[in-house]
Amino acid sequence: MVERALLSDYSELLAFEERVFRVRFCGKVPKLYTDPAVCAEAHRVVRENGRIVAAIAAWPGDIVTPAGVLHAVGIGSVAVDASCRGKGYMRDMMLQCDEIARAQNAALGYLSGHRRRYGYYGYAPGGVRLGYEISAYDVVRTKPQAAYGFTPLRHDPDALPAVYALYAAQDARWQRTEADFSLTAATWRCRAYVIRDGAGKVCGYLITERFRGEIGELVLAEGADAADVLVQFAHYQKWKQLRVAVQPGQTALQRQLAAFAEHPHVDAPAMFKIYDYKKVLEVLGTWKAQTVPLPEGSLVLDLAGERLRVTLKGGVCTAAATTDGADLTFTEHEAVVALTTPFAPPTENALFNAWAPLCPVWLPHCDSV
Repeated sequence: MVERALLSDYSELLAFEERVFRVRFCGKVPKLYTDPAVCAEAHRVVRENGRIVAAIAAWPGDIVTPAGVLHAVGIGSVAVDASCRGKGYMRDMMLQCDEIARAQNAALGYLSGHRRRYGYYGYAPGGVRLGYEISAYDVVRTKPQAAYGFTPLRHDPDALPAVYALYAAQDARWQRTEADFSLTAATWRCRAYVIRDGAGKVCGYLITERFRGEIGELVLAEGADAADVLVQFAHYQKWKQLRVAVQPGQTALQRQLAAFAEHPHVDAPAMFKIYDYKKVLEVLGTWKAQTVPLPEGSLVLDLAGERLRVTLKGGVCTAAATTDGADLTFTEHEAVVALTTPFAPPTENALFNAWAPLCPVWLPHCDSV
């Protein structure tokens, strides 16, 4: 039986998951494990003879866009004791997380993992993350026009209000509060750095990821030059080259990097499951329609058995249940790929091909669970 973890379970839960994964979770996922009450609230466990033998975390998250907010649930720390595998505990816990997501009115679920493990539960690789490379030649040959300095955010706490203001000013973002920003930015070996201009004013921040030369998040104030910032940060870190990820809503940064960086590429940042097709289509479809010119029109989509008439008019996307014949039909996995990524094959419907991917989902690494 899957149960909610208790505050008194914290020490046993932490020891169990660290034994299974051989990871020090307080250091790797501080937002989830630093506070025992938060950790217990997020976890569900299975016990045998009073001992925890399986555990899973369900972490709430919100995607904020100009067209509205989407509730999401992140799944992580899925652990089953080696002696108890084959008993269906993982299946039971994943089904429990589905119930949690629906109880919280979550439109999306997300996790990091292998499709052969989580595809059974409705998850598929999804979302959009743009990447650019700054080559060793660029780092050596570029002569910056403006000077920038960098300090780790944990060593520069007075900069947090300015850093958070830049984050919160973005049109689209995952919900973080100023109080939890530093913990989030330290998740999964990520590290936040404050960017200051030549006058010492905070003009941006960036978050490095697990691997050397990886920048997973870059936010700059108006007027800051991305090329100068990145080249000087490479020198600061003694990196020969670097890669930087850009989220779908960062159009100004995309333009700067497209004029300077090498090898632009697109990948799917995580695995997603869609619980509420109507909400996802209306919020993320409207956001895209207000950002990118899309042809108006209407078509019926059958999404894993749920039939919706999707209409795009006046920059607003609406979705309504219908019994009309479907123009296109997608399975649960196909819907994630077709709606949230550019990797689905073209359909026979020209209007859908012009819209797709209709829903630009993304996930910074530090917001994963």
